[in-house]
Amino acid sequence: MTCKRNLVARRAGGESLRTLAGGTGIGLAVVHRVVSEADAAPESVQPESISATVSG
Repeated sequence: MTCKRNLVARRAGGESLRTLAGGTGIGLAVVHRVVSEADAAPESVQPESISATVSG
């Protein structure tokens, strides 16, 4: 789960899918799926709430 949160947070920070895939060693298709699922998920798993739970 931590890897998914990391991908979503880094994508929200403006990193491209290709940069995320290359930097993590995860396939581009997998990164795309994870980010797309997070975009379609309820607000509770969006990057803003993730950073609030990590820092709080």
